[in-house]
Amino acid sequence: GLSRRITVMDKGSIIAEGTPEEIEANPDVQRVYLGQ
Repeated sequence: GLSRRITVMDKGSIIAEGTPEEIEANPDVQRVYLGQ
């Protein structure tokens, strides 16, 4: 199955950890990966 925890990194640093839902809602992840 798929992992229920995700770690997101930017330039070698962890910027977010959590469930897919938490990652999708995280403003830092949105800014870095979606350009928002």
